[in-house]
Amino acid sequence: MKGFVGIVIASSLALLASAAQASDPASLKALWHMDDAFCVSTTCTTPDESGFDNNATIKNGAAIVDDGMFDRALSFDGRDGYATVGHSRALDVTLAYTIEAWLIIDDADTHRPIVVRGAPDVDDIEIYVQAGSHHLIVAHNRGNGGTFDFVGFVDPPLGVFFHLVVTFDGTTVRAYYNGAPVATAQQTPLMSAPLATNKGWFLGKVDHMSFAGFGCPSTAPVICVFKGLIDEVRIWSRVLSPSEVKVGFDMGDQRLTAGGQRPTPGFVPKEIHQLAAESSAVDGSEIDGNVDTRRWDLRTSSIGSVKVYLGAVTAYDAVTIASVDVTRHDNATVTAILNLDGGLKGKQLQFVRAPNADSWLEFDLTFSDGSVGHGEVRIRPVDNRQDGR
Repeated sequence: MKGFVGIVIASSLALLASAAQASDPASLKALWHMDDAFCVSTTCTTPDESGFDNNATIKNGAAIVDDGMFDRALSFDGRDGYATVGHSRALDVTLAYTIEAWLIIDDADTHRPIVVRGAPDVDDIEIYVQAGSHHLIVAHNRGNGGTFDFVGFVDPPLGVFFHLVVTFDGTTVRAYYNGAPVATAQQTPLMSAPLATNKGWFLGKVDHMSFAGFGCPSTAPVICVFKGLIDEVRIWSRVLSPSEVKVGFDMGDQRLTAGGQRPTPGFVPKEIHQLAAESSAVDGSEIDGNVDTRRWDLRTSSIGSVKVYLGAVTAYDAVTIASVDVTRHDNATVTAILNLDGGLKGKQLQFVRAPNADSWLEFDLTFSDGSVGHGEVRIRPVDNRQDGR
């Protein structure tokens, strides 16, 4: 079934939804949602849901909190909090990798390490925000016997959640903020591959003499830590393409299953909470035969135009929407059905709900491969919050 739905409030907000599947599911080597901590005595871990069991151990002033971009996140106090992941052959990425996360960087008053593979004074891979310049730095082979290389990218956002992706294809490092590639600010993105020296990973910590000063200790051990929130961290053993990066940003908290696949039934656009404070959405999905029914409940104070984006499940195949059949309920008025350009190969429905009343649409989709889908979108006033459909 290829049906998929996203919702946008009024004409100025766009939420593009797609359930892209990784072309090589086994390439997802670590996936930390940062939603749960399991403690035995004083040791707490947050689980790796990639299937490789690379659980992260939470240290000192780091903690799972309710302020995540999606559900919860790992909070770092900027004093001594961090997380560790033991050495794993699955995470010995060298010739190609992608590292992905949602995060808030509180400040760059000192070096702020995000993800590091290494040990005291020996690092294979470093991703951190550099004090002074505030550039995002990606470095390979600091003190591990390999060829040291680094590249700096323009300043990442501070104080707000953003989506970070760093990729390496064997020769070139690229960085993306919120789905878009960013320019280099130091050196060249052409770099030597990181060695695999049997090291584990730090989340939010680096321990290396080269970081002495700039707010980090000036004598050993030179430990710098992150300050802010980190959510939805993923490490892949391949390079995500620019279109895959964009889909990952657009999809937000769409959960990955073990193995790296984005499941086809279900996408809850929690970004709506970020885009409009007085609105929320609840998704309920059920599968009946070969028809996947999506039911969306959107609450908003606006009675103006609402856009519904419909697209194929994957942005990487040739499947398109062949037809859309719309049924209107409770004075809902469809003002436009437009073709969407770009990878989603979909259509946009635009409709207006009646004042002071629930209005809803049903739509039946037929796709170019013969599969079908059914969806419902219900608009409720913001002061009529209830969970029923």
